[in-house]
Parts: sequence; C-alpha cells; structure tokens
Amino acid sequence: MRKDYLKYTDIELYQDEDMFKYNSDTTALGMSLEPMKNRSVLDMGCNNGSLLLYAYLKGATQFIGCDIFQKALDLAKLNLEKYTDNIELHCCRVQDLEIDPVDVVICNPPYFKMTRDIKENEYYKRAMFEESMPLEDMFKCFRKFCKDNGVVYTLYPANRFMEFYQMAIQYKMK
Repeated sequence: MRKDYLKYTDIELYQDEDMFKYNSDTTALGMSLEPMKNRSVLDMGCNNGSLLLYAYLKGATQFIGCDIFQKALDLAKLNLEKYTDNIELHCCRVQDLEIDPVDVVICNPPYFKMTRDIKENEYYKRAMFEESMPLEDMFKCFRKFCKDNGVVYTLYPANRFMEFYQMAIQYKMK
C-alpha cells in the first residue's frame, strides 16, 4: 500500500499497488463536481473512495460506495473515515445494490469493450472493461439510484459518444 494525495488537495489517499489507481479520469471527474452541500452521494464502483473524497470537499454529507471487491471497500473506508463517519459501503455488483435514491450519483465506469479474453490482473480487468457493467446497466442504475431532481456525474470516451447519447435519450436523462 502507498500513501498519495488527492490531486489538487491536501487529502491523503491510500492506494493498493495491485489495484486500479487514482488517475487523470478520477481527477477530471472529481474536479468537475459542483458544490453539493448536505447532499447524499453514491459512487458506483468506488474503488479506494477518491471520488467520494472529492464529494466531501464539495460539501456532501452522506457517502455511499459500492464495489465488487472487498479489498477496495477496505481502502475506501480507510480513506474516508478520517473525514466523516457517515459512510455506507456495499460489496456487490451495483446492479444488485438495494438502497434508497440519492441526490448525486458518481461513476467512473469501465468503458472499454471486451474484444478478447484478458488474463491480466482481475482488479484492472473489472475497472477498465465493461463486461461487469455494460453501458445500458450503467444507465439503468443511474435511473434507479438518482432522485428525480438529482444529478449524475460520469465520463465516457468521445469515440463512444453516440452510444452514450442514445442511452441517455432512452433513459430520459439530460
């Protein structure tokens, strides 16, 4: 395990060498969050909790993380508990999560299509390739977990914009 800092902050962030690490996508998504005073936040695929920490800096007060790896959730707990005790972590596929809708949903999704069998590190495989959360499942979860007047923050590669846009129309999201 190594200690880093959340980019552009003085927030400590512990990361596991074997797992997918905080990167420029995380920074871009975290820095794009609007103020969210007293909001509840769900991070779908929270990994080490870095996006929930950005939400903390923006004023959120309730933090829910979901990840398929307990090891990731242990890191998220370690990283978040220094700043808040209002943490709820769930070890399951986000598609199987059962919680009440929240004000804000954040997701840095796996967005590469599986074109071949990847035998690499399972943590990287799940974080990068969408077999565990296809685009349509992601939108179903956005609709399920985000309150009617809530906000979703995510990012997706430009070369898949039309797929993303069509899914947004299908699920009546703007």
